[in-house]
Amino acid sequence: MKKFAILTFALSFAFPLFGQSPKPNCKNLQGDWVNELESVITINKVTETGPGYGTFEGLYKPPGSAGKVFALSGLYNDVAGSGHQAKALTFSVQWRDWGTLTTWACTCQEVNGVPTLKSVLHIIRANADVAWSHVTTNTETFVPK
Repeated sequence: MKKFAILTFALSFAFPLFGQSPKPNCKNLQGDWVNELESVITINKVTETGPGYGTFEGLYKPPGSAGKVFALSGLYNDVAGSGHQAKALTFSVQWRDWGTLTTWACTCQEVNGVPTLKSVLHIIRANADVAWSHVTTNTETFVPK
């Protein structure tokens, strides 16, 4: 019985380590990425549809959203060519009840040794305060969480 208790105690520390996935990077996008606003994207499924390109799916959790998460889907391409190489990505989120769509266009590159998604985003609102604010553009940077 004593050996069983010791084994159970030891395994309680070991098994959480097995459940942890490695941090995402530009070769393996799967995992959690966080931006400067503390929004988190979780890429949980990457499908290669051809050599060097494919699709991915995941979730987006904006800060202050009371735990709401939104589905995201995207495309990537890192077909090798000449010159400087970066993985190109684009992904979109439909904000359902908020009447808004957002699309990010990114490159994934190592910046000072850290995998970094540098993006330009377009926010499209079905309902806006003034006509010019139906479409706005911004930038965001995501790094592994």
